[in-house]
Amino acid sequence: MFCLTFTPVAGFSEPAANNLALARTAIDIPDYVFDHEELRASSWRIDVVNATSYSLAYLILEPHQSSSQSRAVVLVDNFEHPQKAFFLTGSKLAPVPEVRGKPLSERIDRALSDSARLVFASGPLTINIQESKQEQQVTLRIYPALRDYYEKFEDAPCLTLPDIFALSRGTQTVEFVALLKNEKPKLDFDPRCGKFTNNLVPPTYSYITGPRLRFAFTKKRVVIRHKNYILSVPYDVNDDVIKQSSFLINVHQLQSVLTEFQLPQNSNVAPDATDDQIKKEAFAVQRRIDEELTENMKTRGVRR
Repeated sequence: MFCLTFTPVAGFSEPAANNLALARTAIDIPDYVFDHEELRASSWRIDVVNATSYSLAYLILEPHQSSSQSRAVVLVDNFEHPQKAFFLTGSKLAPVPEVRGKPLSERIDRALSDSARLVFASGPLTINIQESKQEQQVTLRIYPALRDYYEKFEDAPCLTLPDIFALSRGTQTVEFVALLKNEKPKLDFDPRCGKFTNNLVPPTYSYITGPRLRFAFTKKRVVIRHKNYILSVPYDVNDDVIKQSSFLINVHQLQSVLTEFQLPQNSNVAPDATDDQIKKEAFAVQRRIDEELTENMKTRGVRR
C-alpha cells in the first residue's frame, strides 16, 4: 500500500456526478493513446484531511504522433479549479509537471472527465473501448459479498464485507475482492446494522459498495476512487495478478471463508437481548471472519 501526503488546497465545489439525474452506467473510451499507465493491480491512499476534494480527471498530453491524441488519468486537488495533479503510477504518485503559460485547468479534458464522473455503479457498468476502428467491450459488475449467505448470517446483521467486483472482457470473467484497511470506522458499516453501530468496534476492512465509488477508465484499466483510496486494476486481471497484488483476493477465497465459517453455538440472540449483547455477538463474528481474510492475504489461498 502506498501513501500520498501533501497539503490540501482550500476550496471545493460539488462534483457534477452528484446530479443523479445525469447518472449513467456506460462510457465510451476514445481511441486515444493513454500514457502513465499502471498495468499491475495497485492502490494508493490520499492521506490528507480534505481528501474528498480530490478528483479523478483526464490530462491532455502532447501526442506521440500528429495523428493521435494522448491522455493520462490523474488525481487533481480540485476539479473545477485544479492547481496540482498527480500521475497514478509507480510506488509514489508523481506530480504532473507544470507547462509554462498554460494553467492546469486548460490541460484537463473536460468532456471525457465529466463523462467518467457521471458513471455510477447502480447496475452493471459497460466500458466501450474504441481501438483501431474496432470496438471492445468490458463489463464491470459489483455485488454484495453476502448475496448468497444472508440466511446463514441472519443472526449477525452487522457483518460488513466489501462488495465483489466481477470484471468481464470477451468470454472471460474474473471476480475479486479489494481488502483495504478501514480508515473511517463510523461510516464503514453495512446499512443492515442499523442502530447497532454505536460504539461498535469497526471491521478491519473498508466497506466498499458500488454506488459510493467513482471511476476513470482507459483502454487497459479501470481506476476506482473509494473514499481516500485510489485503486487501479487492469482489465486482463487474472489469478496471477491477484496473487501479486497487496490488496486483492479472488472470490473463491472469500466464499471459502464464508462457507466454512462456523457460527457460535449461542449465536441465536434472543428477541429480548440487549443492544450490548447483540453488539458482542456481531463483534465476535466480524473479527473471526476478518482474521480468516487476513490469513488468506498472507498465505495467498494456501490454508494452514
